[in-house]
Parts: sequence; C-alpha cells; structure tokens
Amino acid sequence: MTDIQSAVEHYEKFGFTPPVDVFSRGEALRMRSLFFEAISQSEEETRHVSADLANWHSKYPWCREMVANPRIIDLLPKLLGDENIMVWSMLVWFKEAGDVTYVPWHQDGAFWAMKPIKTITAWIALGDVEADNGPLHFLPGRHRELLDHKALDDPKSEFITQLARSVSGDDEVELPMTAGQACFFDAFTLHRSGPNHGSRARVGCGIRYGTPDVTFPPEEWRRYQPAIVMLRGRDIHGLNPSFMRDLASL
Repeated sequence: MTDIQSAVEHYEKFGFTPPVDVFSRGEALRMRSLFFEAISQSEEETRHVSADLANWHSKYPWCREMVANPRIIDLLPKLLGDENIMVWSMLVWFKEAGDVTYVPWHQDGAFWAMKPIKTITAWIALGDVEADNGPLHFLPGRHRELLDHKALDDPKSEFITQLARSVSGDDEVELPMTAGQACFFDAFTLHRSGPNHGSRARVGCGIRYGTPDVTFPPEEWRRYQPAIVMLRGRDIHGLNPSFMRDLASL
C-alpha cells in the first residue's frame, strides 16, 4: 500500500501516483457487478458497448458513492492545493475481452475546454488490470506543459487525436493495478493504454476532479458536458452555474 505522503511526492515529481488503495477488493468487485448489470452484460460474455458511459455519477447511486469516497477526497487537497474540491466528469473506460483497440499517447488537457487547465483524474480499477488486458502506461516527469496534438486516422485507435510528435523512452512505466486501487494523474501527464489481449474485461472509471476557480465555457462543450458537484468546501467563485449539480438531488 502506498502511503499518502509518498503518493503526493511521486505525483509532484512524475505527474502520476503509484496505485493507491481506495476501495477494498470486495467493494470494487461489487461495483464491477453493478456496471455489468447496467450494460446488460456478464463477466462470461462481453462485447462492445454503444451506450453513453459518461457522467454516471448523475445516474447511479453506486457511482455517486465512488466519486465521493473520503479516501479519494482526503488526498485531493494535497494534490490540487485547494480545500474546495469538485467532481466535474466521470467516464467508464471499458475494454471487453479481446478488444483490439488502443489509446495513443496523449495529454487529457488537450481535449478539454477549461480555463485554466487544472484538473486531476482518479483512474479506479474495478477488477485487476494486468499486462494482458490494457493497463495504463506513463512517461514520468513530462507533465509541465501542454504539447501539440494532431489528427489520427486509425480504426484501431479509440481516439481520433494523438500527440503530434513521437515519444518513447526507457523510462516508460506500465502500471498494473488490483481491484479497488486508483492512480491519480495530471491533465498534462503523457499516458496511453494498449489492447485487451486477455480473456476478461478491463473496467476502469476515470473520475475528473478540480477546484471552483476553473471555468468551463458552455459554448465549447458539445459532448460529455461537465456535471459539476461540490464534494468539499464551497463554490466560492460561481463560475459554472449551467453545469452545477447538487449531489443530494441526483
């Protein structure tokens, strides 16, 4: 288990944390089962999902439980430097067994209309994530600036955009995780993931957290619009009224 101080120091130096225990294995597998129930699939037979997997914290109680987990929220002020914490998006990253698609090298901040670009992703493993089923890969220490991205025309890529220049290095880190662990990383952190060559689905939840001093211009958000909920502290700036939600009323 990674202690909090070590996780913070690793994040500041490399742009991501080692795996941090945020749920028990039993809790994670219970949520995994609820995910399969929601998409009308089972562990034994998985297939591509065409349903919208975004912002489930505004749909399902178990997802609201996930985003508001105190073991996550207690760590975020140390990473974000602010006691006022909000969640603004959640996306389930699902790779069915045998999924040949991949996610190319990219920085999340290149895709988001937010000013300033200041956010942290908590990527939570709902099931073991190992070398054969598409773990996250990082290039450590390259998270200080936003780099150029370009169009990508590859039917096997989950994205139509990738980093504009080639990157590689002997320091590339593959990050296996066990069910219930989370990795936290910055909006500028370089990362990718490969295909799922395994016989079991990979299920991960990417939860985006931030602080209320960030503006989300409504006219620049067409898909996956923010669903902002204050989780700790107050919305002291009131910058995003059209996207604000009340967790208790969801």
